[in-house]
Amino acid sequence: MDRLGNPGRAGRERVGYTDVSARVKNDVTRNPLGLCTALLIAAVYLPSISTALSMVPPGITGWGLILGMSLIPLVIGQIVKQIRG
Repeated sequence: MDRLGNPGRAGRERVGYTDVSARVKNDVTRNPLGLCTALLIAAVYLPSISTALSMVPPGITGWGLILGMSLIPLVIGQIVKQIRG
């Protein structure tokens, strides 16, 4: 009977493992925007990484394009959230 789980949990059995989201939450994963920004800047401006990736600095216009395109999923996500309530 213990392997059936709790029927009141809407299909989320927790037999023999812990919740995955609890295992991956730490200081780094709480701030993904900071981590991603740091990785992008490192890939462009650190000589060893930029050489390995064949990257060149995109300039102000390029960074503007990168920022603008990065905001599209954020805006769409907020619109969907408002629609769904």
